[in-house]
This record gives sequence, structure tokens and C-alpha cells, in this order.
Amino acid sequence: MNQNIRIINNFLPEKQFQELQSVMTGLFFPWYYNPFVVSDHDLNDVNISQFTHRFFTGREGSESAGYKLMKPIIEKLNVKAIVRIKANLLVKTEKIIEHTLHRDFNNNRTAIYYINTNNGYTKFANGQKVNSIENRLIDFNSNFMHTGTTCTDQKCRIVLNINYYPFIEGEC
Repeated sequence: MNQNIRIINNFLPEKQFQELQSVMTGLFFPWYYNPFVVSDHDLNDVNISQFTHRFFTGREGSESAGYKLMKPIIEKLNVKAIVRIKANLLVKTEKIIEHTLHRDFNNNRTAIYYINTNNGYTKFANGQKVNSIENRLIDFNSNFMHTGTTCTDQKCRIVLNINYYPFIEGEC
């Protein structure tokens, strides 16, 4: 296993996780259609799309109404500054589709938090795969090439993608 990719199971206490999962899988959570997954190069592929929810887009005042749900994750990650928090919902497909390898942003951290368990995964350029298991968080340098997938065994695959700057030990 690549020691630069941190995997934390049962990241949130069960009660906090259940609340977050319940809201994000509920009937009234606002998901928005996105005609591509990684980049607008996907627009020509009719098999690639997703639903997203942007909790925070990097500007003060850009928080969604659900932003308060992110507080336990932000606190536990020891976040100094948020670049973006986005939820991705990929619907079930007949076979697992791996998307394009990409980097999120330069010179910060990426945390992927799994909302539901399914047979989808996150794959890194070195071939390492991390399975989608609810309440699992993976954390890595945003420069690492990675991608996500669809799933075939649940109605959808839901993940949070958190890009942030961490507090560095010794900083004030």
C-alpha cells in the first residue's frame, strides 16, 4: 500500500455518520445534473454524467444550505482552509466504468469520504484501489492522479470530495 494515501475506517462517530448519510440519501437533498464527471472532454460520451452538490466552492458566501453537515469532517481533518467541498452521485451502471485519471488541485490535500458501501472504488495511477465503504475517508496529496468509478450493486455511489489546506504542526 502506498504510505502517502491515508485510509481511515469509521471516520465519524456512528451517530454523526448516520445523520449525514440520511440527509444525503434522502428524498429532499438537492442534487444537480452535471453532464461530465472529470472534465468537459466527457461531454461527447453519453455514458458519462453524474449528479453533484457543491457544499463550498472556494469563496466566502458560496456555502450551500447543507454546509453545516460538513463541520464534523472539517474539524476532524484539522482544516486550515477549504478549497472546495463537492458531493458526487454516480448512478448504477451495468458494468463498472472507470473515469479519467486526474488531479484535483495543486499543492493541497484531497479527502474522499464514502457515504455508501458499494462495489465502486477510487483508483490511483499506481494501480492501488480503495473500495467504497461507508464512513471511510481517504486522504492524499492533491497532486496524486486518481479517479473514481460507478458501481453495479447499489442504486448509486455517493462520495464527498474535499480539497483543503491542513494546519501544519507548529503553525499558529
